Amino acid sequence: MEPMTGVRSPGGPKHRSSDLVNLAKGGGFMVGGGLVEFVFRLGIAWILARALGADGYGLYTLVVSVAALTVGLGGLGLDDAMVRYLAIQTRRGDMAGMRGTMQVGIVVSLGVGVLAGIGLYAFASWLAVGVFDEPALLPLIRIVSGVVPFLLLSNVLLGVTRGFNRMDLATFAENVVRSGVRFSLLAVLWFLELDVVAAVIAFGVADVSATVVFIFFVRRLVRAAGPPVAPRHEYAEIFGFALPLWLSGLLNRFRRNLETFVLGVLSIAADVGVFTVAARVNFISHTVYRAVIVAVKPILAQAFADGDRATLARTYSSTTRWTFTMNLPFLLVTVLYAEDILGVFGPEFVDGASAFVVLAFSELFIAFTGTCGSMIDMAGHTRVKLVNSVLWVASALGLSILLIPPYGVIGAAVASMASVTLVNLVRTLEVWILDRLQPWRRDFWKPAAAAIAAGAWGYSLRLVFEGRSIWWVVLQGIAVVLAYVGVLAMLGFHDDDRVILGRIRDKLTRRARGRVS
Repeated sequence: MEPMTGVRSPGGPKHRSSDLVNLAKGGGFMVGGGLVEFVFRLGIAWILARALGADGYGLYTLVVSVAALTVGLGGLGLDDAMVRYLAIQTRRGDMAGMRGTMQVGIVVSLGVGVLAGIGLYAFASWLAVGVFDEPALLPLIRIVSGVVPFLLLSNVLLGVTRGFNRMDLATFAENVVRSGVRFSLLAVLWFLELDVVAAVIAFGVADVSATVVFIFFVRRLVRAAGPPVAPRHEYAEIFGFALPLWLSGLLNRFRRNLETFVLGVLSIAADVGVFTVAARVNFISHTVYRAVIVAVKPILAQAFADGDRATLARTYSSTTRWTFTMNLPFLLVTVLYAEDILGVFGPEFVDGASAFVVLAFSELFIAFTGTCGSMIDMAGHTRVKLVNSVLWVASALGLSILLIPPYGVIGAAVASMASVTLVNLVRTLEVWILDRLQPWRRDFWKPAAAAIAAGAWGYSLRLVFEGRSIWWVVLQGIAVVLAYVGVLAMLGFHDDDRVILGRIRDKLTRRARGRVS
């Protein structure tokens, strides 16, 4: 796509405020669902760590990572294609295109999913013994091979619901149902007899449950969209967009599990378990960022299609400020109380405290560079995304091989942070070169100043109450977050934030009046 300089802006201030409100609404659903998912994931990690120990948890993590990589191999980029094309087609009222796009995604994902599951089953012995030298992985990989078709189908259906901009439905199925079912099954099994095999079966049942819910939601969306029409299948356009994203997504999936794989190959399963717990707890700092980038994609796709430069600029800067502002309190709590938090999972996991802090700084830098990746995706710069993914995997792999053998878990965390920093700097520069847009405003100093003040307050509390129970740590963490919010409020909010806060206030006021009447 050509640079956006000089492109007309068809939407006025009212139109752009509406897009911002829709973004905040969708992001709100995603944040809420992400927080629910985080609570479930934290519970899941605690149960698995306590029941299986570091070795067993390491085996569970390896088999889940193998399943994720298999899904990446079979995904073909169709989930992102569903988001982009359905967002554009629904804005234009193109019923034939909508139905054809959905049919392409669903039918292809089902067929590829079956083949991918068969392939994983066939290569299970080679992976377990030849790659990881862990014979205990063999039955676990064979179990998850039967789940792969459901994982691929649910990924495409997730893209469909997001393409319709129904973040509430996507959030419920993806975050609440999948994580809730998994947590419930593991909790029951823990009181009975929980081993690694039972944990992997629970993983599979939860994903099948989420797929069933997705099917129900998508059927509702299709019926509500309008009467049936003859579908238009734009295979060339869809796969021309999707396949470069598929290669990029495959590399990204491998990259997200890369440290786990390298730890599994070059270290021991216990290190995998320790690193996984640190990464799982750190997931809460990624929740807000992930929610924003998912919610922003349909709006960016529509803005690029309309040539609406004003919406692009405002959305890019606003979402980046949101991700940075909301990530800082999680970093503060992590830095101040890393050992106390990981100690909840057992004494053997406290060794991951330094890695936990490094990963938290990595997430902060991702938040600071904002939605640069989504800008590249929804502008259609698929080749650029692919190059970025190659750079990311190459840097992460090289650093992991270099740092993990001598430094173990902390080496894996440093490798992850360094590769994240490099690629996000490159992506931010690319958005500026391609579209002449950058994400930062002068008022970024406000959340930074609030974080410094709240961090000093938290450090003082830690000195006074050090050595107390975990509940004292929880109260201190709450006090730090409240101090951060208070200082930020005193420094003042941006106009875009006031629009969103005003809508929330009006909605709460209407609800309160309704209850009174």
